[in-house]
Amino acid sequence: RDEKAIETWKTKTWPGIKKAENEGFKVIFLDESGISQNPYTIKTWSLIGKTPILRHKMSWKKLSVIGAISKKDFHFQIITGSVKSQDLF
Repeated sequence: RDEKAIETWKTKTWPGIKKAENEGFKVIFLDESGISQNPYTIKTWSLIGKTPILRHKMSWKKLSVIGAISKKDFHFQIITGSVKSQDLF
């Protein structure tokens, strides 16, 4: 936790955001997170003498979840692959 950065945000950044809101701008906080579709572990079991067969293709596909919140609204979207600027609300 960076106390200096928090104090700077409270005293410099937040007042600018409040000013924009008071001037009629809609303030939205947005965040994105990537989710891998791979299994967490690549382990299995089998009977002695039987070779296990893993049926997962092990591709590097991922999903992205993007969410935005304002005073009155909440929006989210699930996107296949990475988020690009044209995917934004």
